[in-house]
Amino acid sequence: MRVATPQEGSVYQQAGYNLRPIGFGKTLPEAAPDPGGAVTSEQAKGSGPMAGLDVRVRENVPMEARDGTVLRADIYSPASGGGYPVLLQRTPYDKASESNEATARDLAARGYVVAVQDIRGRYASEGDFVWQFQDCADSVDAQDGYDAVEWAARLPGSDGQVGTWGHSYPSWCIWQLAGGAPPHLGALFASGMARPQLRRV
Repeated sequence: MRVATPQEGSVYQQAGYNLRPIGFGKTLPEAAPDPGGAVTSEQAKGSGPMAGLDVRVRENVPMEARDGTVLRADIYSPASGGGYPVLLQRTPYDKASESNEATARDLAARGYVVAVQDIRGRYASEGDFVWQFQDCADSVDAQDGYDAVEWAARLPGSDGQVGTWGHSYPSWCIWQLAGGAPPHLGALFASGMARPQLRRV
């Protein structure tokens, strides 16, 4: 797998982040209980060596954050059993939007468990929305993101490895959770974040 790596001396390396590709072959973690949610099974179209896997969809799967707030995600996974890396996106833009759904289905058809989660206070998730420019946003998004990564690592079908991706506001969510160094975070792909915001992370 070819991945982009940070430049020598970048702020990410100075902060001690080891950005690396998600690999395969780790010991499977103990499976989490089935998280529930509405289930559908569909064939997702895609391309590549693993494209065309049947995809199972669970909608509004709950995750309890450390303060008891319930955040909900739609989970897309290959229907053929376990042992897949997880790709997580946390978004304020509606996890069930057409673009999020299309991307998640395509990734799941290529051999990933995909979790798209509404952040706190948005759409299907409970709690109060904390905008990224509010003073407490750093800690709220960091804690919720950390909890989401560790929860995602235990989803049914997961091999325990979690990567996260996003553009714009979801990119903010990524850099906030990365600062907490969740043990199961193996990779991240963040884009489209304004420079003034990047200076805050």
